[in-house]
Amino acid sequence: MSFNVNVDYPDRKATIHTVNSSSKCRPRPDKLPKNGYWAGPFATREEAIQVARDSRQQVHLCEECDP
Repeated sequence: MSFNVNVDYPDRKATIHTVNSSSKCRPRPDKLPKNGYWAGPFATREEAIQVARDSRQQVHLCEECDP
């Protein structure tokens, strides 16, 4: 399993998602840079958590895809 991180500046969150998750949890190409970014895929959850921490936003695990 691999993981993505959605960094969202307006919500001040960095949410970790699984790559093979529902469409709601997948990267959106229309996300504006001023609103944040998607990072990944990462091979391990620990890697994704570190990237999320490095973003200086609150780190969350997605409740929908449950990484």
